[in-house]
Parts: sequence; C-alpha cells; structure tokens
Amino acid sequence: MSVEISELSGLLDSASKMVNDRLAHAPGWQVLQVIQTQLQAMQDDVNHERVPTAEAKKRINIGVLAVREFEANDPEFADILIKAAYLYKKLSPRLSTTVPVPQEQANALVAEANTLQATGGYEEAVKA
Repeated sequence: MSVEISELSGLLDSASKMVNDRLAHAPGWQVLQVIQTQLQAMQDDVNHERVPTAEAKKRINIGVLAVREFEANDPEFADILIKAAYLYKKLSPRLSTTVPVPQEQANALVAEANTLQATGGYEEAVKA
C-alpha cells in the first residue's frame, strides 16, 4: 500500500471548500480566516511536493482549533481539519509523490489518528 500526496491534497481541497462556505456566511470570523491561511500554506507545500520543516509543522494548529471550536457543533468539519493536520505533520523527508508503506503500518497510522481523535489526545500529539 502507498500513502499518496493526493490523499492529503484531497482532504485539503475539501477542507478549503468547507472553510470558504463558512466564510461566505461569516466573513469576519477570525478563526476561519486563520484556518484558511493555514490550509493554503499546507496546500502550497503539497502542490510543490515540499516536505514542511519542523518549524512549519509547529505553526499548523488547525487540528487544535478544530477540536476547540468545531468538534461539538460541526463534527464533520472538525474531523476533516484534524485528519488533514495529522497527515500533514506526518510528511517525512522521504516523501516524493508516493511513499511505499506496508499495509500493517498504514493501518496502524490510521488507527492511531482515530484513537487520538476519539480519546481527545490529539491536541497533545500535535504539540509534540
């Protein structure tokens, strides 16, 4: 199995559309503006196949914002932001277009993301 950049790119596209829809109804909402800016930065890295630096990864906090601002009232939106942030932060310097990942390891990463989200441990994981 391979984890493809297209998976992250698809999540970022969906998240951007959701943010734009919400901004159309609340253009002054700063949280959405911050999320939009971070999604654009993430998408730029993905589009140019750049692996983000550790510093760039630290600046991305849309997962934390999603948990704090949207998880209770807009769980679908929160979920996509959390998953996008998690996958973005897992990009490694070995990433090109596709990284071969054993099925077992891919399943473990998905399980880890789901467990972190379900237990609320996501905020601590993204700070690390």
